[in-house]
Amino acid sequence: MVRMACVNLPCFSLQLLVKKNPFWKDMPVVVVTEDKPSGIILEMNKRARDSGVITGMRYSAALTIEPRLHAGVVMEEEIAAGNQEVINCLHDFSPEIEPFSLYPGVFWVNAAGFERLYTNLSGWIDELQNRLEDENFVSRICIGFTRFGSFIGAKRAKHPLIFYSRLEEERYSRFTPLTLLPMSPKAAHQLKDLGIETVGAFISLPDGGVKQRFSKDICTWHNFASSKQRYPLQHLEFREKYIGSRNFQPEVKNLQTILHEFRELLDHLITDVMKHNELIHALIFRIVLESGEKIEQTISPAKPTVRPAVIYRLLSLRLNGFTVSAGITRIELMAERIEQHGTQELLFHQNHNRSQADGAEVFAMLRAELGNNSVQIARIKSEYQPENQFEWIDVESPKLATQNDVKKQQQKQKMVRRLYRSPISGAKLNGQVKERFPQFSAMKDQQLLISGGPYKIQTNWWERESVRDYYYLHGSDDTLHWVFYDSLDKTWKFQGIVS
Repeated sequence: MVRMACVNLPCFSLQLLVKKNPFWKDMPVVVVTEDKPSGIILEMNKRARDSGVITGMRYSAALTIEPRLHAGVVMEEEIAAGNQEVINCLHDFSPEIEPFSLYPGVFWVNAAGFERLYTNLSGWIDELQNRLEDENFVSRICIGFTRFGSFIGAKRAKHPLIFYSRLEEERYSRFTPLTLLPMSPKAAHQLKDLGIETVGAFISLPDGGVKQRFSKDICTWHNFASSKQRYPLQHLEFREKYIGSRNFQPEVKNLQTILHEFRELLDHLITDVMKHNELIHALIFRIVLESGEKIEQTISPAKPTVRPAVIYRLLSLRLNGFTVSAGITRIELMAERIEQHGTQELLFHQNHNRSQADGAEVFAMLRAELGNNSVQIARIKSEYQPENQFEWIDVESPKLATQNDVKKQQQKQKMVRRLYRSPISGAKLNGQVKERFPQFSAMKDQQLLISGGPYKIQTNWWERESVRDYYYLHGSDDTLHWVFYDSLDKTWKFQGIVS
């Protein structure tokens, strides 16, 4: 007998956002279309809803209602990664899993045949929910007989629900308010104006009439709700990834011993990767200490590879900088893989004078030794305040300069502003700052001459409002300082140096 479980992770994007920012858990949080004041609110948690925030509202308007509101954008790539994370959890409970293409965060799982492993289906649900909670996911689960029936149960019921007959599932679905289906607001209003307010009334509409009169959104949900097909789950093929591990009894403290063990695990891992015609995109290793602490690190080569020497060198560089506070009881090694494609054509495009691949390999070695965020470049942002006009982003490989780039650079001899990480208050220069910035040590003794200004810059209107008057000041040591007067703090601050 078919027993189809629907696992619903309500407000999936919101859950991913809070999972990414755990300190927001007890704060009002919303998901927005863009990280700007004009961003539209898509999802919100209970604290935000209780404060009066509603979906469709602009973020700037919501801030006037709830000043403590936190917001973020959840990209499609993050949703896809979150889906995969949930699927990995569900595979511990059933080999057959089908994600819902129309609604992220909803999955169907074949729950048939597990009664002997668990006391009953309720026990199976409890174990599954506990597993998802361990990964910081909140879920609602319904076990039924059809996709739509179990979906309605998982959407509507706040507690686990099990249908014991098809008739029970059908009755429950037919009397469900139509607002529970995630249609567009326009489609929902259109149906409400026609007096169609329950799923049963919606299903009763003739297929031909729906296609002629209503939008594609309504047609899609009508087809899903009224489908009489009982085809099996279209589950994803899942291949268990190789995870190499070693246990140590007694514990080991010598990292060279650990490195040797990792080398053996790496050989087995590469053999498994090559057997499936894949490449290693990233290497993940985990170290478990006798205290119970787990240390997990990711190493990324310059490009996907199966060359043992390259991967082992990166692993050695990372481990050489390690210090452990207790003995090591277990190590694990796994890999993120990608399918291998033919690379013969790349031989015809190589630059034998200056190799970008070699530069990328050097960057990979730097990341392995100093950390994954150690190689970065500044990217310009559209902001008002100078310290916010750029952000640091990771760079995978160097960009080779062309002759035209060099000529353009030589032609553009511009003044360069060297900014401090954050503005330094001229009135609060302590010994540490003076030691780090010796140009300020004799600031009181210098005669500063105004070389230009004031130039006014205002903050964004939705932020802490202030006006800055910028000046260029020449010091007696011929240093050109870039300073401003903050109208809000009533203080002078040093933004940087110009050269």
